[in-house]
Parts: sequence; structure tokens; C-alpha cells
Amino acid sequence: MKLNKKVASAVDKQEDRGDFEAMPPGIYEFKLRSVEPAEGAKGPYWKWEFECVEDEYKGRRQWLNTSLSENALWKFKEVFKAFGVPADTDTDELVDEHVNLVISQAIIQQGQRKGEMGNQVDRVKAITDDGDDEDDDSPF
Repeated sequence: MKLNKKVASAVDKQEDRGDFEAMPPGIYEFKLRSVEPAEGAKGPYWKWEFECVEDEYKGRRQWLNTSLSENALWKFKEVFKAFGVPADTDTDELVDEHVNLVISQAIIQQGQRKGEMGNQVDRVKAITDDGDDEDDDSPF
């Protein structure tokens, strides 16, 4: 099988994504791209996908999984509170809305990049009107 010339040319112009370096730990502004339901070994959860809007990391994506188990519902509260909406809000209404993500670094535990340094979302926080984070108790 062979790619046609147009597709092959587009492939050649793509940036190599195999050399991603993890973002430094910190608080960054992101917009929500999507929320999808999923089923895991321990039950259902939602997969949240965010895209960085800050110049240096514009377009970089981060993901957050929120379990629907009773012991993990606090994370849903954190996320909905960061968006400033009640928990019964349809997440489709939140797409393209902005929040701050507290990002840390961790060794990737599985998949193609196992053993490499990656990022994880530690907290989701609101953005205040003046651009400052509303909650200053974070170590970042």
C-alpha cells in the first residue's frame, strides 16, 4: 500500500512528536477540548482532554480521568467548581472554556513511552477575572 502524493507530502511536513519533553511543573491556562465516557477495569470514568493556550506551550494537550466511583467524586467537584458551574452541567457546555491546570512531572508507567518523563494533571483550578488563580495554597 502507498500513500498518495498529497497525503505523503502532508506526512513529511508533520512535526516529529516522538521527542516531546514534559512541560515544567507549574500552573498553566488550558481550554477544555472534550469529555468522553470510558470503562476501566475498576468501573466507569470520564476522560477530559485539555489544550494549553499559553504561548510557550500552545496546543500541548493534557488529560485527566475522573472516576465515577463514590470514593472519587471529590475530583468531579473540583473540576466543576473550577469551571464555576454546578455538577449537573452538561460538559458539552464547557468545551472551549478555560481553567488552570496544576501540572507535575512523573515517569510514564505504560505504553509506548513507558519509562520516559511525562506530565500529569494534579488539580483543576478556576481562573479569576484578573488572571490570577483563586486558590493560592498550591506549592506551584
